[in-house]
Amino acid sequence: MIGVLTGDTLRSAEAALQQGTFGLFDKEASTVFFEVYTQLNNHIAAIFPAAVCGLLCGLLAILFTSLNTRVSRLRAATIKTRRAKMLEPCVLIVLYVTLSMALPLLFPCTPTDCVVIQGNPQPYCPEGQPEYVRRVVGDSLELFTCPAPQHSVRPEGGGRGGEGAGGRSLLSWFSRTSSERQAQEEQAQLTAQQLEELGKMHPKAGEVGAEKGAVGGDKEAASSPISSSATFPPPSLSPASTSPPPSPEPIRFPKAYNELATLASVTGEDAIRHLFTRGTHREFGYASLLAMLSLYFVGAAWTGGSAISSGVFVPMLLIGACVGRLVGLATVDLAAARGAGTEGAPPGVFLPPSPWAWIDPGAFALIGAGAFMGGVTRMTLALAVIVMELSNDVRMLLPCMVAVMLAKWVADMGSHPLYHTQLEIKCIPFLPREPAAALDLDLLDVRHVAHWPVVTLREQVRLGDLRDVLRRSRHAGFPVVRDTAQGAVCVGLVVRDQLSRLVRASVQRRSVAGLELPYQLMAQGVADADGEEVPAGGRQQQLAVLGGRRGGRLEEVDDWDEGGFWDLVLDLGPYINQSAFKVPETFSLKRSYILFSTMGLRHLIVTDEHNRVKGIVTRKDLLGYNLDEAVGRVRAGGTMGNGFAGTRT
Repeated sequence: MIGVLTGDTLRSAEAALQQGTFGLFDKEASTVFFEVYTQLNNHIAAIFPAAVCGLLCGLLAILFTSLNTRVSRLRAATIKTRRAKMLEPCVLIVLYVTLSMALPLLFPCTPTDCVVIQGNPQPYCPEGQPEYVRRVVGDSLELFTCPAPQHSVRPEGGGRGGEGAGGRSLLSWFSRTSSERQAQEEQAQLTAQQLEELGKMHPKAGEVGAEKGAVGGDKEAASSPISSSATFPPPSLSPASTSPPPSPEPIRFPKAYNELATLASVTGEDAIRHLFTRGTHREFGYASLLAMLSLYFVGAAWTGGSAISSGVFVPMLLIGACVGRLVGLATVDLAAARGAGTEGAPPGVFLPPSPWAWIDPGAFALIGAGAFMGGVTRMTLALAVIVMELSNDVRMLLPCMVAVMLAKWVADMGSHPLYHTQLEIKCIPFLPREPAAALDLDLLDVRHVAHWPVVTLREQVRLGDLRDVLRRSRHAGFPVVRDTAQGAVCVGLVVRDQLSRLVRASVQRRSVAGLELPYQLMAQGVADADGEEVPAGGRQQQLAVLGGRRGGRLEEVDDWDEGGFWDLVLDLGPYINQSAFKVPETFSLKRSYILFSTMGLRHLIVTDEHNRVKGIVTRKDLLGYNLDEAVGRVRAGGTMGNGFAGTRT
């Protein structure tokens, strides 16, 4: 919340330099990244195509997670040097740029018919448009790999509704009969003499009329050099006019465009905005959407986890938007096959205020974006709210929630969430809320998964023995025992980092007498014992204590033993965690799991009835495959794991 508020405030301050509206979170200063301006009414029937969208997104989420997992494991096994890790993103960039530039060449340039302005549900068509309109594009469409000539229309009131000054509303145009359209076209034609007279009175209007003559009919009267564009005069304009009516700026849009290049040659955010555009039912066909889906799907699955600063949020939105757009396009074609649609509009297209106007590929692109993210991340209600906030469209909340929930349920049956899988690849032990095992863990004892034999330490330990323990073992915690009449009983736990700091401090001081380290220092990650620069001789001792993790050589330490230093005895009493969790060996394994995950433990000591250490449980011992092995041993009639052989000091 703080980050969003700070970002909006800075953008508002930038806008205030020109507009003087500091503090207004609007337009550029808004965090609605993919705002939808054309709102569509929802319908209960939208649940059914939304469910199909959720099913497809759930299946694709399983495939995406599986592909990313295989690539990540292959990367970990083959790419190990720093140079190779830096080279991989370069190869990815070259491949993606090459494919995004080459694949659009396989797609022809598609002619456009009309333009739709976001916020206004009625498309605008240039004069002279044939009766059958199929392709309606967005007003912000960019040209890619296509010629430059453009259409141009002048919508009334700046293009926010009604009949255009130089273009017609699609619905009103097709609602007329053919005789009415022909009569209107004949009335709108200006002769060469009328254009000349009009140009003498109003040069600007005459120039506009000349453009009409160049495009529409009397080519001898054409004097405008823009012969391939269409800036048309309003039908009401006549030579008797005393002054030309005010007209808004024309909206120019390409006469032809490349579908795939429009999606692949822009940023991911702009591609998502194209896919979310409402009213452009057939702006992108099946071939271009499938090509973009395949290209981005493989690229995102490969890039995720590589040595490059990249995420999967925008790729997930774009992939899901392509899937949703495909479902929406199929819904439009289904309606067209049944002869449905608004009268005068292209087949299968419903224009507001029709109750079926929700059949729009742009609306389903938003639903698909949320569904695919739900299948990959397994988020549900929170994700639906995020998608609504990104688009500022709350009317599609119900179908979006249906698609998100269904995508999650489908994906749960096939794989783990993406981030959970990445934790497993990086060998980071992560425990789900509930244990995953083939048998009820209440029927098993914790001793079946406990690790043994356990390396234990006495309260009074020789420095040489402590050094050897740290060298030979990689355990993060060591139970501390005390000799009694019943044997070595457990008194607590001490962790490896604290032991390392104690030995390093002893090496620096060359003595253990009066050794006291404050709690704040013992709680630090990896730091020098006194927080100061370590002498050269002491550095080698520290490296050796760490077991060679930083390249220390053990033979250099063995040669140094001034006055029997390694025979000194260190008292661990002040540093023992006497509140460490302990459970008896007959304790329920399921309750041990719940205790471990709820309390966020790193170690769980297992003792017998006399409080003698019989094992220790770590997070890795409670992972799914270890639990399955324990269940298998019990079913095979095995004893406690491999049996307890006691502890080793």
